Amino acid sequence: MTLTLLLDLDDTLLASNMDAFIPAYFMALSESLKDYVPAEKMIKALMGGTRLMMAKKEPLLTLKHVFDDYFFPNIGTDRESIQQQIDKFYDQVFPSLCHLTSPIPDAVELVETAFEKGYRVVIATNPLFPAKAINHRLRWAGLPLEEYPFEIVTSYEKFHFTKENISYFPEILGKLGWPDEPVLMVGNDLAMDIDPAKSAGLPVYWVNGVEPISPDDEEIPHGSLKNLRKMFDEPGSLTKKYSNETSSAILACLRAMPALLEDHLAARADNQFSTERVKETNSVKNMLNQLIEIELEFTSTNFEKTKSFENEFNSRQKVYDSHEIKGNSVDPIGTLELFTKFRMMNLGMIQKIINKQDETSASHGFENRSLFENSQLLIVHDQTVLKQIHREFNRNN
Repeated sequence: MTLTLLLDLDDTLLASNMDAFIPAYFMALSESLKDYVPAEKMIKALMGGTRLMMAKKEPLLTLKHVFDDYFFPNIGTDRESIQQQIDKFYDQVFPSLCHLTSPIPDAVELVETAFEKGYRVVIATNPLFPAKAINHRLRWAGLPLEEYPFEIVTSYEKFHFTKENISYFPEILGKLGWPDEPVLMVGNDLAMDIDPAKSAGLPVYWVNGVEPISPDDEEIPHGSLKNLRKMFDEPGSLTKKYSNETSSAILACLRAMPALLEDHLAARADNQFSTERVKETNSVKNMLNQLIEIELEFTSTNFEKTKSFENEFNSRQKVYDSHEIKGNSVDPIGTLELFTKFRMMNLGMIQKIINKQDETSASHGFENRSLFENSQLLIVHDQTVLKQIHREFNRNN
């Protein structure tokens, strides 16, 4: 059996007293940047940028982009002027915070057993830190990247959502190519790991949940890392797959699609110009236009007859017709932005319908069966297009 294992880092693989670690981290960073910005100003900007990342709902732009756009203007310095010093901090000073953490027993053995069995392993930590910081923390846990071939380590450079937004989880699955095999999110925190992963449609395992906190938690698989490792050898114990059978999972998955598309376009931007790349770019534009057409069809099928959405649909169609007239002058990024605009409008309308239903019933989900089924079909189409783009990219590189 193949398994995709998503492992939280904080207090699952590495013990960290955040009440001590975060102030020490802030103090060390402010000391390193004192020649550029006063400590009070730097910490205020750091906290403000972090809050923006945690509150982010729009799928485009990475967390780093959102943080940088807030942080550097608020410290009065551009990134280029200070980046070398920041890199020096993470290379030379950040490692000194190691004493505020400690490895968790059985973590290394769990990971090594997973790799021995051919499982795919993702470090699913809340991506509020840069990759350099997370890589140091993996070393402190006894799991350095140089020795362990993790599929993904989530960081603010590569991700568009934090764990505060459950689209974080389908973003991981999308980057993995939407695996068909069983998947499991493993974490110690009910509020940050277990509940959001469940809402996103992932099977979960709650670490150190020896006693359920409330009756609602009694059905959550829980125990120690050692118990989880034993389950690797128990046939049929870890066979559940990702599912989008709930409204929350569907909405999270649909929201993640523009972010995943932006990843692919960003990867293309690093390639050198060539005739093949021009052909590939036109192909991607065509697929993005197809996504927009499907989005409009979804709107028409599900909302056009609802008077409150009729004007929205008509104005949306006019925007797309104007976009089509421009033809090849519109680059893939512009097409992606238009698709994202339409997708977010559809998500907003789906949410309005669910909210209206919830006012008169206790369903908290899709009462409209056709809307539910059409939303799932939209996800299937998203995944098919994304895989096609991925295949074309790999074929040309």
